Amino acid sequence: MSNFEGDFQDISEGQLQFIKNVIEEKGFKESKVVFAPAGVAGDNYVANVKRIKVQGENGQLSIIAKIAPTNELVRKRVNATTMFGNEHLIYTEFLPKLLQLQKQVGTPDEDLVKFPKCYGTNVEAPNEVILLEDLRELGFSMQDRLKSLSDECVSSVLKKLAIYHSLSYVLKSKEPDTYNYFKDNLRDMWGAMADLPKEELAYFSQLEEFTMQMLDDPQYKKHIKNSISGGTLKESILIDYQIAKSSSPAYDFLYMIFNCTDHETRVKNFYNWLDYYHSELDKSLSNYGLKANYVYPRDQLDADLKRYGKLQFGCSILLCNVLSAKPEDAAKFKEGMERESVDRTIDPKKKLDVDTKERLKKRITSVIDSYIEFGLL
Repeated sequence: MSNFEGDFQDISEGQLQFIKNVIEEKGFKESKVVFAPAGVAGDNYVANVKRIKVQGENGQLSIIAKIAPTNELVRKRVNATTMFGNEHLIYTEFLPKLLQLQKQVGTPDEDLVKFPKCYGTNVEAPNEVILLEDLRELGFSMQDRLKSLSDECVSSVLKKLAIYHSLSYVLKSKEPDTYNYFKDNLRDMWGAMADLPKEELAYFSQLEEFTMQMLDDPQYKKHIKNSISGGTLKESILIDYQIAKSSSPAYDFLYMIFNCTDHETRVKNFYNWLDYYHSELDKSLSNYGLKANYVYPRDQLDADLKRYGKLQFGCSILLCNVLSAKPEDAAKFKEGMERESVDRTIDPKKKLDVDTKERLKKRITSVIDSYIEFGLL
């Protein structure tokens, strides 16, 4: 690709050709195209994410490219086909459909579902690519994954989730055939991974062993981008949909709360968050003549938290490893996923510094303490 510059050596020819075609379709033929990593190690484990800057006679364009691994071993371990297929469906069909539903009833602009423009998707394995609008150009930024989200940030995200969930219920009520189409075509990533051969799951077994090594207290062994201006949160946008599936709203609530906040923040706000989420769900449903008390009553939400809690507990404990890692440690985790044979690349006693070990241990015990506090175990 003669006009390509920067960091694109790890992208396949098929993926580069697709990117070139999309850029030219946007009116940027014979333009300067510069590739650079988007974020740091640890921000992404499934996709190779690049920021692509395009400069030409028609102006400038900044694109975020989510690029699938082409290595067959890695593709199996991260279930690349399922993840990129899900995200393709969400960006090209599901989100536009939700927006259409909202516009039909005159939803205020501030409550419309917002998502980055999708410039193009290629779902032909093993060269999947998803090209999205660069939200950094609009003032959005990723929050520090090593720090807990604030109550303000969590509330903003919960409102978005409530709107998404309400529109799914609206679709189920008003257009059941369309709802079933999405339900049938969104694949369960975790379920698919459970069906992998035992040898392919060895990496995750090592993560489990890694986690237990970090807990030397027998008591514990029993058991989304924001736009911030001047230090004030303006808006949140959900951007990752690779594990999207048909499930209970409680699953999203648990996943977000226990992976993005710490124990202290959860203890102060957990029940207020539940009340706020359910009130926003009801508010959005009311635009379509539906009521949360009939569609998804609060006692059902409480019951689902317990029902899905144990499954999400296991996911959160395993995710502590990658969410607590500094960029240099995250790079080691990713290297371990790419090895043909699973070795001791993530042995905490040998590979992690003292600060990382303490941060990881605190995060794991924080999850356990919260699950016990809220009666979810």
